[in-house]
Amino acid sequence: MPSFPRSELEEMMQKWLDINQRCEEQLDWLPMAEMYTEDATYGWNVGPTDEFMAVGRDQIRDYALGLEMEGLGGWVYPYQRVLIDEAQGEILGLWKQIADATRPDGSHYEIAGLGGSWFRYAGNFQWSWQRDFFDVGNATATFIEMINAGVLTPGMQKRLEKASSGWDRLRSGSGRACRESIRDDHSRRGANASMTSVLHRLSASEWSASVRPIRTRIRSRSGQRSMYCPS
Repeated sequence: MPSFPRSELEEMMQKWLDINQRCEEQLDWLPMAEMYTEDATYGWNVGPTDEFMAVGRDQIRDYALGLEMEGLGGWVYPYQRVLIDEAQGEILGLWKQIADATRPDGSHYEIAGLGGSWFRYAGNFQWSWQRDFFDVGNATATFIEMINAGVLTPGMQKRLEKASSGWDRLRSGSGRACRESIRDDHSRRGANASMTSVLHRLSASEWSASVRPIRTRIRSRSGQRSMYCPS
């Protein structure tokens, strides 16, 4: 893997932090897609059998920055630490996930612990590879708390309604035809990514603990390349 001047990686990271802040303020994360190469990959794990992978800038824009950010307006993701390896051309950033909604004591709802992003720099101030990690269990617990408090954003409430509708169709539908209908619907919407998985788990725990979500994925065109090792 090529090395890069540390000053260039520092500048890249500052550009990334700046556009993150602008997108959080504007409630629109789509402009961040221009920070990726056309063939970049962006993925994360959401459970023992669930991996999300967006392949190419278009999928990153449509799914990772579009679909998966629906209903998260007002959330911020402040970086706590940034580690730079100029010899490998890689950066690791650690961040928090904090909602604008507050509890009666004034504290903000926040997903406990740290999440992170591991980036591979491609030059020209663009990423070619990104993998995120976060605690799905803590995320689920936070959203259940917010549901009970009635402080979800309207957009997130709509996502919950869609998720619960899917469970109702699965429970009341006629076997295979119903399951295939849900699977097709999820395929059209994209990957079973982090927030989608969390919402499905919420639906299961709230309305039908015995029903398991039907998982779909976007499969990387990169063949057998390791999910967690940049090439």
